[in-house]
Amino acid sequence: MGEGELPEAKIYVLVDDYARRRGFIGEHGLSALIDLQRPDGATRVLVDAGQDAHVILANARRLGLDLSQVDAMLITHGHYDHAGGLLELLSEVELRNKPVAIHPDALKPKLA
Repeated sequence: MGEGELPEAKIYVLVDDYARRRGFIGEHGLSALIDLQRPDGATRVLVDAGQDAHVILANARRLGLDLSQVDAMLITHGHYDHAGGLLELLSEVELRNKPVAIHPDALKPKLA
């Protein structure tokens, strides 16, 4: 890969409001796995954690994805439908030693 070239990227939507294919679970919220493939290896970033980790885990299994291979997590904001499954996911998938990027105020109580 030359200078300035982007790696190949695959984006897997693990949670959104709709289950578009049979066997998947839909739930209000968002979680996606970004899989960047480079000649020197892969980087996998989980963006958001939906409401509940069990939906993410079930849909990831259905797609044949191993979330223990995630390198980092990014939580875009602290609403329940983007960050609600974070703690359970960290526990279930043994991601405790992986970096999580989140604004320090993201999980403060809010009205919406």
